[in-house]
Amino acid sequence: MTYGTVSYDSTNGAAFTVSALGDAPTMQSSFCLFFGAVSVIMRAAPGTGIVSSAILESDDLDEIDWE
Repeated sequence: MTYGTVSYDSTNGAAFTVSALGDAPTMQSSFCLFFGAVSVIMRAAPGTGIVSSAILESDDLDEIDWE
């Protein structure tokens, strides 16, 4: 976990908590993917103004993102 809090259960998987204005829970890996496949199963966050996204970013800041 890079920032924020996350809980996990076997039914829903990981759940990130946004409890205050400006909270932005994030996760970051400690390894690089040079080829292969990535899959994400995600629900949109409930509430107004909360953006749900998945981002792949290189050390050179090239990125692929879904919002």
